[in-house]
Amino acid sequence: MPHHAPRPRPSGARPLTQAAGGRCGVCERAVALVAGMCADCRARMLSGLGMRHAAPAAAPPRRADLVDRIPGVLYRASPDRQRRLSYVTDAIAALCGIAAPEFRAGRQALGRLIHADDRDRVADALAAPTAAAGYDLQYRITTATDQVRWVSDRGRRTGSGSLVWDEGLLLDVTDSRAELERLLHETRHDPLTGAANRRALTERLEEECARAERSGQPLCALCVDADHFKAVNDTHGHDTGDRVLVDIAARLQQAVRRYDMVARVGGEEFTVLLIGIGTEEGAVLAERIREAIAGSPCGGVAVTASVGCAGWRAGDTPEALVKRADEALYAAKAAGRNRVVAAG
Repeated sequence: MPHHAPRPRPSGARPLTQAAGGRCGVCERAVALVAGMCADCRARMLSGLGMRHAAPAAAPPRRADLVDRIPGVLYRASPDRQRRLSYVTDAIAALCGIAAPEFRAGRQALGRLIHADDRDRVADALAAPTAAAGYDLQYRITTATDQVRWVSDRGRRTGSGSLVWDEGLLLDVTDSRAELERLLHETRHDPLTGAANRRALTERLEEECARAERSGQPLCALCVDADHFKAVNDTHGHDTGDRVLVDIAARLQQAVRRYDMVARVGGEEFTVLLIGIGTEEGAVLAERIREAIAGSPCGGVAVTASVGCAGWRAGDTPEALVKRADEALYAAKAAGRNRVVAAG
């Protein structure tokens, strides 16, 4: 076979391998080389090449995916009582138990879900001129399984002429609303008896005295105090005393109407606010209260109560009304207890 001379290497090219003792073409260290580089520099080069062939980054999420991740229900509704939805996200099914296509097809409407007691309020708010700049509502809805849930409804009005829509976001706030109501109840009610506390009574007295001043509507205050209550605590203990107070509060609540108010204002003292009732009728109801307390044991203990009664007079402040009822209470105590005295 003919002998071929080796092909000459280009000037300056290095052999694929070099003997130990050469210098790396990158870091110039005197080490064993491969392709003109030391092992460390070659490894770094190969690592860089691997990065170039790595899998491409994940594609950015689609718009539909982003909408699905929003914590709530996006909607576009007609600005009327029906609130028909031309657009709504699928999350509405989790909120009310009705699938989104039912709303989009017009077989369901948001207005039908709104609780009957809240419909007028919501309709008035959306009909107000301020709704054009945006609205922020909370109301109840009734789900497909007859559950009542609270929702936050925030949105704005868009479009013009006949093409006007409300675009907004519905959030389920049932849990936070329940927590808020619990906290409000605690700030306005006595933790032992559940009756209103002094703060709530003061606010209500101001409202009712102002109403009586405007309209002349009768108003009556009763001051009720358990007789010899210290002896109950000393003889039977404070736990029994607490049960007595709980029973007295329950009998007061049973004796009045739902729009009247029973408040615990001291250790064993209660104030009852009677709406639309004058002194004469108030004294009759006070006697029924006294009989209800004395008629059977409260908390397992036989107790009685004294009651002072005072009707509102023109110009009365809340403090003046309660002071006259309190003075009548002390007159009942001084007269032998377990009786009703009405202020003159």
